[in-house]
Amino acid sequence: MERWMEKDLKGIKYEFSGDVYHFYNSLKPDMARIRQRFKDRRVLDLIWRIVKAGVLIGAYPSPWFANTVLQPLDQLIRQSGLCAHYVRYMDNLTATGLKKLRFIVEEWLNGHGLRLKGDWQIFKTVGKVPKKPLEPPRNGYAQPKAKMPDAIWYIGQCPR
Repeated sequence: MERWMEKDLKGIKYEFSGDVYHFYNSLKPDMARIRQRFKDRRVLDLIWRIVKAGVLIGAYPSPWFANTVLQPLDQLIRQSGLCAHYVRYMDNLTATGLKKLRFIVEEWLNGHGLRLKGDWQIFKTVGKVPKKPLEPPRNGYAQPKAKMPDAIWYIGQCPR
């Protein structure tokens, strides 16, 4: 993210950061989609046994189910043209670009029985800020007022 911000010529002004509310408790993996990926009945039977009791947080297949369910949202965000960069780790989303991206995310989540957690944020990001030394006798540099983007995991770059 820091490299994206350093090399950004247009100047990304906003970041949307959010989390899906009780994602794993409300997760219902799409078995039709899973059947498209796997043809082996034994694997499908194993997946069904894991899923029928609910997807548990911390279980090995949990991130895999999250990616299966949220992959269409990833594609929607990238193709919307509203974001410069997009990053997702599990159910945490971070996108830089226009403010109205949040409405697209909320609409998709509501259509799939999910919703954003109440602590989502849209904030101004730090552009390329020259380091400004602190007044003596203090050492160091002044901190910028805006926030640096905070996502670091699953990286996908949106087309401009």
